[in-house]
Amino acid sequence: EGKMKLQGNQGARYTKGTSPAFDQLLQQFFSEYGLADRTSGIALNWYPDGDSVLGSHRHDCWTALFSFGHERILTIDKTPLLLQDCDLVIFGTQRHGVPKMPEVAGGRITVPIFFYPTSMQMKKQWQTLTDPEDPRKSTELSKLQSTHQLGADTLQLSLWSDPARNAALQQLLQLGFEESASRNALQSAGFDAEQAAELLLLAGAADDLGLQEQTASSSSSSQPNRWGKKLAKAQAAFIPTDEELALRLQFEDDPALGACCELHGADADAILAAQLEEESMNEDNTFLLAQQFEEYEQQMNRADAERWHGKGDLMESNFARANLSLSTMDKVSVLSIGHGQMTEKSFYELLQLNSVRVLYDFRASDHRGDVHAPCEHFSVRALKSSCRMRGIAYKHVALGRESAYGILKHVKMDEAQHALVELAWHGKRSRSCFLGFEPDWRLDHRQVVADELVSAGHTVKHIDSTGRTEDH
Repeated sequence: EGKMKLQGNQGARYTKGTSPAFDQLLQQFFSEYGLADRTSGIALNWYPDGDSVLGSHRHDCWTALFSFGHERILTIDKTPLLLQDCDLVIFGTQRHGVPKMPEVAGGRITVPIFFYPTSMQMKKQWQTLTDPEDPRKSTELSKLQSTHQLGADTLQLSLWSDPARNAALQQLLQLGFEESASRNALQSAGFDAEQAAELLLLAGAADDLGLQEQTASSSSSSQPNRWGKKLAKAQAAFIPTDEELALRLQFEDDPALGACCELHGADADAILAAQLEEESMNEDNTFLLAQQFEEYEQQMNRADAERWHGKGDLMESNFARANLSLSTMDKVSVLSIGHGQMTEKSFYELLQLNSVRVLYDFRASDHRGDVHAPCEHFSVRALKSSCRMRGIAYKHVALGRESAYGILKHVKMDEAQHALVELAWHGKRSRSCFLGFEPDWRLDHRQVVADELVSAGHTVKHIDSTGRTEDH
């Protein structure tokens, strides 16, 4: 199959009129975000279960993604984002995809809406904006950026050309607030000057000296209006601490909380303690979510590293060595056998009785690299040939040889650990066994190998001369 990857999801194009309820939702969405004339298509994706994935890819346009059904992770530039039922996420041209989540049994439907941020980009989507050979801006890119800036300036000009909005802005400027802060406050308050002034006072956006001078001049020149009274009342009020100010801003969003809570004395301390406790819980939840995302990332890396055809060396690449180890591999059960003085027929009958399809020969070799077998049919060359004829995958890795300072030292080295990782990889996919000299595993180097596998959480069963197995 080469580098082909089966994704398991199903895609289609959404046609208007298929779902009247969703058509109404789309109409509301387009109206709220102003995307009616800037969309380039609406798609549908169906994920039957957690094994359905979508490879990492990107588009030349932006995406608004509706997610319905079971929760799944969406990666955006390798950053995991957990999407739950009825969630909406909007992102740009970043790479994104849906990784495998085997523990998820439910299905999920996503509706990606492709759009361009501005009408100008919609019209220029197929034109080259930069020259790969020249890092300087192209003429088309300069035109696009200039048009975008002019559009933004025009939008601001039309926003404040309304007399009522401009009058509200002038009232805030007369009170001494900065222009940029006043504009932001008015937009947040729905252009209600009174609410905008309260937001600015609570946020401390007014200059104290300017407020005092403005109050003095307005009290000497004319009768104080309702803004002057509100300002004088705010200046005479109790000056809150930073913690109380943060709570007061929070209560602005919930009038019911603000009506029943006074930030003074013991009540303020109790509210502050509850707020700190809630923030601590939120930090814990954020930490746990980050851990979960990190675990998903590690699982995906291990799955990528385990893509191997079963021949050669699994741990050849740096990526595999960085992400695969005996302790992190999925826990498997493997067999072990010692040939002793068995006949060739008896040996392969025991392997067939236990359905062995992979045989790793861990017998040690001498300084010349030869394995001294008591019978010729147990030599490395003979085993390789006879296993091939019987459809058994065979590989010899000399563990415990003299040049590696014996089995106890060698089993901790990278060569032995990589061989055991390969054995665990095969054990996950077919019945696998490793070979030693002695029929009794207690008198053989197989005991050390089995101890290493068991200490990493795997299971080892030893085959005796009758074909029965014994747990290690």
